Amino acid sequence: MIGLDTNVLVAWLVQGQRRIVLPSTQYRVSHVALLELEWVLSNKFGYPKDTVVAMLRRLVAVSNIELDRPEVVMAVLDDHELGGADFGDFLIARDNLAAGCTSTLTLDAKAARKTGFTLARS
Repeated sequence: MIGLDTNVLVAWLVQGQRRIVLPSTQYRVSHVALLELEWVLSNKFGYPKDTVVAMLRRLVAVSNIELDRPEVVMAVLDDHELGGADFGDFLIARDNLAAGCTSTLTLDAKAARKTGFTLARS
């Protein structure tokens, strides 16, 4: 298995196989790489959220790509599509829930209304 860095994922998703050809093997994409990928697609390339979510869903569907906790990633994409917090916030909350946490404390009042978050008192 070979891990994929964000820049390889960007080249593969944005520029397709013309830019990079991945050998036929199993690949791993970490949550950190997904977080960076979402940020690059949204902020550097300026893709709208629905396009970014579709691109990430396409990545998740690739048979030779393994994700940490794919069920968490799918829940994060569903959450992000509905809105109310950033992709990274949803990834943190869903990953914490999957790890057995009862909630994730946040100072973001909007995010605190979503599954997995609790508003921290200051």
